[in-house]
Amino acid sequence: MRLLLALKDLGTVSRAAEQLEISQSSASYGLEKLRRAFSDPLFVRQGAGMAATARGDEAAAYCADMLPGFEALATPARFDPATSTRTFRIAATAYEIFGLLADRHQALRQEAPRIVLHVDDIDNPNAVEKLHGQWDMLFSPYVPETGGLKQRKLFEDSYAIFFDPEQIEPPNSIEAIATAQHAVVSRDGNTRTNVQRALEARGVNRRIGLIVSSFEHLPTMMRGTPLVATLPQRFANGLFQDFAHVPAPLGLPNLSLYMVWSGAHDPDPGHRWLRNFLAQRTGATSGEA
Repeated sequence: MRLLLALKDLGTVSRAAEQLEISQSSASYGLEKLRRAFSDPLFVRQGAGMAATARGDEAAAYCADMLPGFEALATPARFDPATSTRTFRIAATAYEIFGLLADRHQALRQEAPRIVLHVDDIDNPNAVEKLHGQWDMLFSPYVPETGGLKQRKLFEDSYAIFFDPEQIEPPNSIEAIATAQHAVVSRDGNTRTNVQRALEARGVNRRIGLIVSSFEHLPTMMRGTPLVATLPQRFANGLFQDFAHVPAPLGLPNLSLYMVWSGAHDPDPGHRWLRNFLAQRTGATSGEA
């Protein structure tokens, strides 16, 4: 399109080539391709230059209308967090909401005051079916195996035992954990978690005194009771900041948290900004996969 318009405006192949900063042979080759594409000479010799045929005039007028739009499409999109009004939709469990997003939200508001953060609290951390359409990203302790997804590890978290220090002494030993009453989070009533299996491996059966369907119910229900809860240590910075906690002496592996998104979002500058914003504030590994 640029070559056709330059030939129409300047009247010679050499001058068109100079304007487009290409060789004259490349311009001549381009003209031959245009002639084949339009099945018309497009330009014929006239004096020291060339004049457009009727078909050439028609093609040039069309290109003059279309070229700005194509050039805009070819220009990399820009994203300014300070002025953007974009909505980002994120899927997370209560752990990520209280352990990550709530902690980052104030900083996000300072850098991107007009952005809307739409957070969906999900039941299943493996729910990835909406990542190709509805959600911009998902936070999960697992790496989904579904094709077309990208992931970035944000951090690792150890487990701690939370308790009301006005009710019981710190449960620092297996024996203390075995005699304590435990509060458990389970949406479906299943209490056979990794904590339960770790205790069973040591010949201990825990006594469960409370089962709730969501983490946010635990603090209210546990306060003023001798109940203990084994949870990721990051809850100490928010949801359980009024409780005491000690490291869980159960040999539990650390919990890893991943940011997961559709590969279709990779080149999106706004999406890339949000990924980097969250990752830089969690000590995330630098690589994305």
